[in-house]
Amino acid sequence: EALVGDLSALMVQAVGDWGGLFRAPSRRVAEIENFDQKCDAICRECAAQRIVALAGVPSWNMALLRRLLALTGRNSVKEVWPDVELFMHGGVSFRPYRDAFDCVMGGPIEYLESYNASEGFVAIAERCGSDEMLLMPDYGCYYEFAQGPAVVPLEGVRRDEEYALLMSSENGLWRYELGDVVRFTSVDPYRLKVVGRTKQYINAFGEELMIGNAEEALLRACMVTGAVAEEYTLAPIFLPSSKGYHRWVVEFVREPDSLATFVEELDATLRERNSDYDAKRASVMYRASVEVVPRGTFHRWQISNGRRKVPHLMADAKLSDEVLATAREGVKI
Repeated sequence: EALVGDLSALMVQAVGDWGGLFRAPSRRVAEIENFDQKCDAICRECAAQRIVALAGVPSWNMALLRRLLALTGRNSVKEVWPDVELFMHGGVSFRPYRDAFDCVMGGPIEYLESYNASEGFVAIAERCGSDEMLLMPDYGCYYEFAQGPAVVPLEGVRRDEEYALLMSSENGLWRYELGDVVRFTSVDPYRLKVVGRTKQYINAFGEELMIGNAEEALLRACMVTGAVAEEYTLAPIFLPSSKGYHRWVVEFVREPDSLATFVEELDATLRERNSDYDAKRASVMYRASVEVVPRGTFHRWQISNGRRKVPHLMADAKLSDEVLATAREGVKI
């Protein structure tokens, strides 16, 4: 007999009633389907509780924390939950969200990453302050690693090489490609980083832009201009002249001192880190544009589209057009 449902709901069910002694919110609140209603209910139920740790996807947790501060009138999470000391995150890369979490927390906390896909629990960071995760080889999953057509078992992987992760599991998966690209930083024990997605790249003009390039450029531009980005997406825009450019749509916690400098730094970092991008910028691509959207825009888009994660690199402009349309309609924080 198979159980089918949302992973979070299955986890709550598997933990059982005893888990309610150590977690919040209550099961009644956790089972509310509408996210806005659930968010409000969590904040009202938990604001006065002693919360010491948070867990989940960064984008949804950020939306929850923003609502918490709005409802309590406080300026930081530490003012509401002074004992909070850990955020266990997963689902997406945490790099673009780190500065935003530091700002909203209002004090130091530890961050631990987990690699918990719907298909199986792959790895977890066992050391605070490290983005390396320890592979869990005994959780009912058999792993193989692909480099193009070549596939090797776990004992065949090498350090500092990138692989697409394949999984066979007790729940019926057979050589299933998760879509993640991993790099091993150690083989004794097996430690890895998730460095990208097999399908999350842009090659509209031959620029071969990977997610790692985009994240690095965004972080660099933020550092130089004093900005803190909360969410973003980008896509190619094609012009009648056969040239084109990348359009970034960015939501900031703190906007850059100079948007022009931000764009220049974004472009310069991409050209420095990616030779293909640099070559195409000298021929068929113009400098990227950056569209700044109001706070709450991406969250509203997620709610209206039923999306848990925001795809950061897209091959066409459909998603970014939708986000910009959401911004024009107005947002509710």
